[in-house]
Parts: sequence; C-alpha cells; structure tokens
Amino acid sequence: CRLARLYRHGRAARAVGRFTRTLDQPGGRQFNINSFLKPTGTNHPVGMRPYATCWYNNGVKSFLVGCLYYPCSLGLTFYQQWFIKEEFHFPLFIVLCHYLLKFAVASCYRASYSRVYAKDRILLKWPHYAIAAGITGIAASLDIGLSNCSFEYTTISLYTMGKSSSIVFMLIAAVALSLESCNWSTCSVVGSISFGLFLFHFKATQFAWTGFLLVQLASVCGGIRWAASQKLMQKRSLGMSNPLDMIYHVQPWMIIGIVPLFLVFEAKGLALLSSTSFGSKASNVLRLLGLIAGGGTLAVMMEILEYALVFYTSSLTLGELVTLSLAYCYKGDQISWINALGLAICMAGSVAHFVIRTRRVVSVEKTNTTYCQLRQESTNDSSSDSDTL
Repeated sequence: CRLARLYRHGRAARAVGRFTRTLDQPGGRQFNINSFLKPTGTNHPVGMRPYATCWYNNGVKSFLVGCLYYPCSLGLTFYQQWFIKEEFHFPLFIVLCHYLLKFAVASCYRASYSRVYAKDRILLKWPHYAIAAGITGIAASLDIGLSNCSFEYTTISLYTMGKSSSIVFMLIAAVALSLESCNWSTCSVVGSISFGLFLFHFKATQFAWTGFLLVQLASVCGGIRWAASQKLMQKRSLGMSNPLDMIYHVQPWMIIGIVPLFLVFEAKGLALLSSTSFGSKASNVLRLLGLIAGGGTLAVMMEILEYALVFYTSSLTLGELVTLSLAYCYKGDQISWINALGLAICMAGSVAHFVIRTRRVVSVEKTNTTYCQLRQESTNDSSSDSDTL
C-alpha cells in the first residue's frame, strides 16, 4: 500500500513538473486543460460518467438528425400518397426516377470530392459489391417500390403501422446475420410489437387486404435491407460509413431490382400516356417532371439521413407517431380504442428496443480500449519518466 501511494504521489509530482515547465518554456509542449480534468483514454465530458455520456451523445445525435429526417419522412409520405392516388398512377415509374436521381447526386458528390481534394473515394471490390451491396440494394428496391404501390390501396395510418413491423423482420435478419443475439430481450421486443400490430389492425374499418399484404411484403424487404446495410457499414475495412458512398454502391442494384417490375406492370400503361392529360401538352409534361423531381429531392435527403438515424433509433419512433396523428386529424383516418391499445404496445416495444440497443453500445464503449489509446498512455508514461530523470 505504501509503494502504491508513493507511486501515485510520484505521478502527481511529475504532472505538476510538466505543467510548470510548460509555463516557463515557450517552446515546450502546450498545456491541455482536458488532460487534467478527465482521465486518460476517456472521451466523456467533465463530471459525467461514461454510461450517462453515451446516453447523452446518442440522444443529441438522434435529436439533431431527427430534426432533419422527420420533416423529410413526413413530407414524402403525404406527398407520395397524394401524388400517386390523385395525380399519377404509376408508382414504380416514380420510384425508378427517384433511384436515378439519387445515383446522380451520389455520383456528382464523389466526382466533386475527388476533384477538390485530389483523392479518390472508396470503391468496393466486386465480391463485396455483388453480394453485400447487391442484397442491400435489391431489398431496398422492393421495399420502396412495394411501399409506393400500397398507397393506392391503404390509408396513411394503416400504412404507417404496417411499415413499423419492419423492426420485427430487421431483428430476425439481424439474428441471422449475427448482428443480434437471440435472447429473451430480442424475443420480447418481437413479440410485443407483433401483438401490438395485431391489435392495431383488428377490425379496422378502413382495412384492405391488398394494401396490407403489399405493406407487409415491403416490411420484410425493409428488415432485410437495414440488417444488410448495418452489416455492410459496420465493416470499417470497407470504408462505407459515408451515406453518399453507400447510396452510390447500392443504387444501381436498386435500379436493377425495380426495372423488371416496372416493365411487367406499368410499361404498357406508360406507353399510352400521350393520350392522357399529362401527355397532351408540353406544360403538363413539365409539371409532371417537376412533381416527380420534388418527391425525388425529398427521397434523396431522407435516404441520406436514414443511414445516420437507423443506428440510434428503432423504426417506430416519433415520426410514426406524428404521422398517425396527422392522418387522424387531417386525413379522416379512423382509429378505435383497440387500435390505440395496439399502438401503445408497439410504442412500448419500440422504446424497449432503443433502451436495449443503447445499453449494448454503452457496454461495448466501456470495455473497448483501442490500441491507439494504449500507445498514447505508454508514450505519456515514458515521457514522464524521462522528464523526471
């Protein structure tokens, strides 16, 4: 015990000596107040424990990204529902145009970055591009395409709650890809959300089987999409942390996935578009292109923010609650007390999923000491010993 106290006192004396020498010597090392206010190897604010810091950081990131994401998500949902149901009954063609716009934006960003910084962006090798990006892109293509097709058959509230089931399929896919462990917490979240969805759709007055099946198929594809995206973005060696790089690699597969559906279901009807009100005048064609571009702009912004938000919140969050409220108040959607109970159970399952995920991140951060931190600590200790000598 005496040797330990002497060792601690010696480190304190060496720290004071370094501080005084830094003040006396203008050419010495710069004094960093953070090195005295927080322990070496930690990155949490002063007076805040690492556990609370992770909750604080995740909350701030979720809030900032959510402030940008939710207006885009809400606007695109209501905009697409109005546009497809009232103006233009070709949802797959609209989605195909959005995919092309996203790929163009990502390509322009990468080209501009390479020209300005004289540094090439990351480019996946063919095995990763064909398998990892291919699965993600085709699943995302079917998810978005089926979701837009369902707007013709279902209401906003039923669509929103139906799509919230994607968290169930995302957890199942995450277990299959070894991203999540199959334990009681995962099973309880899946069970609660599934039961809540059953109650929400129980004896719904505006229920439509066609729209429900389309939304559920989209949810299955969405779960596979986000689990595969997480698997792809977690590999730091691939360098896919930038959302625009992710869009650049995934978008061609999304185009490949939607083109066959478009050719089968909508190509013939679109060829006869010249006989409709949109194709009779040039002004109508320009108006149509403007409406598609408006939705595409929202889609680009939303997809960029989705990759940033998906790791901090679950799929049923504030956006879905606000969407349901707006649909109930302004669109005339009807919700019974049983449906409201199902909504509450889904919200509870979603909150539980967020808490479990955040705790897992905290446990990883508390035990994860990188090689660079250890190297820095050893360097500081060796420099302190040399100064003392």
